[in-house]
Amino acid sequence: MQNTWNFRLRGSIEISWTETPLFLKWILPGTHTISDNYVPEEMSAKEALAAWINTIGPMETVPIGWVVSGPGLFEDAPFCPEDPEDPRSENFLSFYTWPVHAETGEPLNFLHLPVHDELWEIGKERGKSGFVQAALGWKPSPLQQTMDLKVLFMNAGLGTRVR
Repeated sequence: MQNTWNFRLRGSIEISWTETPLFLKWILPGTHTISDNYVPEEMSAKEALAAWINTIGPMETVPIGWVVSGPGLFEDAPFCPEDPEDPRSENFLSFYTWPVHAETGEPLNFLHLPVHDELWEIGKERGKSGFVQAALGWKPSPLQQTMDLKVLFMNAGLGTRVR
């Protein structure tokens, strides 16, 4: 029960808690245009990465979006709103109470949630950014706000641009 959390819907008169594992899922702009139209059987992760780069255009830094997910749950993560200028942005804590650990009762530190692995493998459920993780051998740290493409490409042995 290491990653099991109790929380409830805000404003609910229910006394019972939701006891569930929580994860962070990362979202990169434009990856859905590739992952919705291609599957690993048709395109390798590196080919999909190259197609994505062509879709988003020349960028050195790409913003990373985050959601808190769990069974039946998919809400924007707190502390990293889509529009940081808008304090009214809704997120997980807009709808649910602050999670506490199911065994210890300690409040959740969102930076300690596990980051979900995105996959790009034949016969497995794919994440929208699965080809990025597979091609680069990388996934972001919890709530990391940007990815540096140049550094990641160089570390993956791809030079400064995907070919």
